[in-house]
Amino acid sequence: MADKLGVGVIGVGFGEKIHIPGFQEHPRTRVAAVAARRPARAAEVAEAFDIPFATDDYQELVAHRDVDIVSIATPPHLHVPMALAAIAAHKPFLVEKPLAHTLDAAKEIAERAAAARVPGVIDFEFRFVPAWMLMHDLLGAGSIGRLRYVSVSWLVDILADPDGRRFGWASEKEAGGGILGALGSHVFDYLHWFLGDIREAQGFLLTAIGERALPDSRQRAAVTADDAFGAHLRFASGLLAAVEVCAVGWHRRGHRITVYGDDGTIELRQESPADYIHEAALYGGRAGDPVLEEVAIPEEMVLPREFPDGRLAPFIQVVDALLRAIDGHGRPGDPDLAAGLRAQHVMEAVARSQARGGWMATGTGRGGTAARRRPAPPPGAGPS
Repeated sequence: MADKLGVGVIGVGFGEKIHIPGFQEHPRTRVAAVAARRPARAAEVAEAFDIPFATDDYQELVAHRDVDIVSIATPPHLHVPMALAAIAAHKPFLVEKPLAHTLDAAKEIAERAAAARVPGVIDFEFRFVPAWMLMHDLLGAGSIGRLRYVSVSWLVDILADPDGRRFGWASEKEAGGGILGALGSHVFDYLHWFLGDIREAQGFLLTAIGERALPDSRQRAAVTADDAFGAHLRFASGLLAAVEVCAVGWHRRGHRITVYGDDGTIELRQESPADYIHEAALYGGRAGDPVLEEVAIPEEMVLPREFPDGRLAPFIQVVDALLRAIDGHGRPGDPDLAAGLRAQHVMEAVARSQARGGWMATGTGRGGTAARRRPAPPPGAGPS
C-alpha cells in the first residue's frame, strides 16, 4: 500500500474523542498534525496520541507539508475560515456538523469548494449506522406502501444540569451553538436521505435554561442558544413530519423515528444512555399486527468493528466517504457538502418561522431561497 495520507485535525474536544482515533484507525490515513486554541493543550494531545506536529495556529497546520487532509472539529462559527484555508490549499476536508453557524456561511463553504473542485464531507454519521441504513432501504423499497405520516422524537438529558454542563460556545447562538444545529442538523439530513426533499418548515426554538455556570466559576452567564425545538416539515411528495428535540429533560426517552404507511409501520428506537449510536434497533409491523416486532439487521450492514464509543465506527465510514471523493468514486448516500447545505437550509427555515410565524420555504427545491409564508393546514388536511 502507498504511504498513508496525512491528516491535520483542528480542535481537541470532539476532535480528541472521535476525529483523531477515527483517522488513526483507518488503514489509509494517519494523523500528522493537531491544532488547538492553547499551545499546551495541542502539545498534550499530540503526546497522548503520538502525533508529530502540534500548533495553536490552524493556518500553520493547513500549510504543513505532511498534511494532505484537513479535519475540522471546532465550533461552527470557526468552520468558514478553516474550510476556506483548506480549499485555498487544495486540500480535501472533513467538517463537523452543522456546516456553519449561518446559512450564508454554509453557502460560502459549499460554493467555494465546488468552484475549486476540492472534495469535502460533513460528519453525518447516522447514514452509516446499521439501523438507519436498514430503515433507508426498507423505505426505499416501499415496504409499508404509500407513506402517511412521520414522527421524530429525540429527548435526552445532555443539557439538563445547568451546573454539570457549563457555559461555553454551545450556549451561544452567535457561535453556532444550540440543539437545532447540534441534533436538528442530523434529523434534517437523515429525513432527506430517507424521504426526499424537504420543501417547507415551520417551528419554534426554546431556551428552557436561561443561565449556566461559567467554567471554574460560581458566576453564571446568559444562554442565547436553544436547548429544545419543535418543527413540522413538508416534503416535496406532500408527506408531513413532526419533529420534537429536547436536551434538557430528565429521565430521557431517547431517540425514536416512526414512519406510518398504508401497509404498516417502521420504527427506529435508540435508548442507550451511553451514546446515541449503541443499541439502536429497528421494528416493523404490517397493517393490523398487534405489536411491532424487531427487524434483524442484515449481515452485510453490520459495521466491521465496534468500539466502546459507538460514534467511532460510523465516523470511520464517513472517512471512507471522503476517501471515495478524493479517489473520484463518490456514491449516492455519501454525506457531501451539498448534504450539509441542505440541512442548513432547513435549520434556517425553522429559525425564520420562529421569528415570523407560519410555514417557510427551505430553498432546497426549485422554489429558490426566499421564504414563503403560509398558514398551517388544519388537522387532517392533505398537502396543498
